[in-house]
Amino acid sequence: MGCYPELLVEVGKHLRMRDFMILFCISKDFNFALRTHWKAHMLSLAAFMAPESSQVFRFNMYRPLCILDPLSRTIPHRLNEIQVVPGIKWLQMVVHREKASRDILACMARQGHRMPGGMGMSLKKMWLLMDMATNRQRVAFMRSSYWGWEDLYNVQMFVVKLDMRFNDPIDGPASDQMRKLFLGQRGLSPLWRLLKRTGFRSLEDVIKLSVRYNHEVKEKHKFWPIWEIPPHEIGIGHLEGWGKGNTHLYRPDELVVREAIRRRMNMKHHIMMMMLWGYCDPITGENTPPTEKEMYMSDDEERGPPAAWNHYEDPTPEEVEKFEKEKEQAGRDEKDARKAAIAAVEAKKVKEEEAMDVDDMMEERAEADDDFDNDEEMFDENMDM
Repeated sequence: MGCYPELLVEVGKHLRMRDFMILFCISKDFNFALRTHWKAHMLSLAAFMAPESSQVFRFNMYRPLCILDPLSRTIPHRLNEIQVVPGIKWLQMVVHREKASRDILACMARQGHRMPGGMGMSLKKMWLLMDMATNRQRVAFMRSSYWGWEDLYNVQMFVVKLDMRFNDPIDGPASDQMRKLFLGQRGLSPLWRLLKRTGFRSLEDVIKLSVRYNHEVKEKHKFWPIWEIPPHEIGIGHLEGWGKGNTHLYRPDELVVREAIRRRMNMKHHIMMMMLWGYCDPITGENTPPTEKEMYMSDDEERGPPAAWNHYEDPTPEEVEKFEKEKEQAGRDEKDARKAAIAAVEAKKVKEEEAMDVDDMMEERAEADDDFDNDEEMFDENMDM
C-alpha cells in the first residue's frame, strides 16, 4: 500500500488512537503519506475521528499543540515565515475530548439521567470555556453569538442533572459541593474520570482535590502542608490563571446563570422541567429508558460489551417470548413472597395475641388465688372470735 498514500490515510481514520500512533512510528510509508500534505491530512483525520471536537477546538487556538510544517511550506503572503499546522498532540486532544464527552453523557444515561440531542456540542463548548484562564475572556466568550440560547439551556440542564447524580433523593447529602468542585477544574477530564470510576475512587482523592481547589487555610496553619499537598498549592485552584491570579475564576454554571439573566431567558421557570425531562413520555406516561446509542461508551470498543449489554440487534420473537415468561414468573414469585410475608406477619400477630391472653388468664388466676387466701384468713379470724 506504499504506492497508494491516500489509502494509507483512509486506513488510519479507522484505527484507535493508540494503534494510529503505533502505525505512525513503525511505518515509513504511512509517515511519508502524512508528511506530504500534513495539514490537510490532520484536519481530515480529526473531522472523521472527532467531528464535533474538531469544529469546536480549532488548532490555531492551541499553539503549544501545533508544529511547523514538515515540508517547510511558507505562509502565502509572508514567504519568510513557515506556516503552523496542527500536530499529533492536537489530534490526540480532540479525539480524547470527543470520547470523554460521549462517555460523560453515557455514564449519566446509564444512571437514568438522559440528555437532549444537542447536549454533546454544548458540553464541548463548555469545555472550551473551561480552557480560558481569565474572567474577561470567559464573559466575552459567553456573550458572543457562538453561544446560542439552546446551548445555555443545555448546559443548565446538565448542571441540574449533575446535581441529581451527586445527590440521593432520600439519603442526600443535598449538597452542590461536588458539582462546584468538578466544574471548577481545568476541563472535564476529572469529571470524566470520576463518572467512569477510573479516578477519584476514594474519599481521600476527592478531599485532596478540594484542598487544592478552594480550601481556606487558617493563619496559624499557613505554612504547613495538608494531605501531603505543599502550602503554595492549597486553595488556589479556583483563582484566575488556575492559581496565578487573585480573583475567583467563574465556573461554567455561574456564567450560564449570569448570561441567561442578561438575555432575559427566565431560566428559573424551566428548572423543574429540566429535572423531569427524559424519564417518562409526557403523552403516554410510559417510562423512556435510555437507548443503546445513549449508553454507548468507548471502552466497549476495546474490552467488549458487558454481559448485560451484549448486542445491538433487535430481539428475536423467541427472546421476546422468553423474556415475557421470565417477567411473568418473576411477578408470580414476587406475589408469593409478598403473600408469605403477610402470612408470617399475621401468624406473628396471632402468637402475640395468644401470649397476651395467656398472660391475662394467669393474672386473673393469681388475683383469684389472692382473694381466696384473704377470705380464708377472714374466716379463721371470725372462728377464733
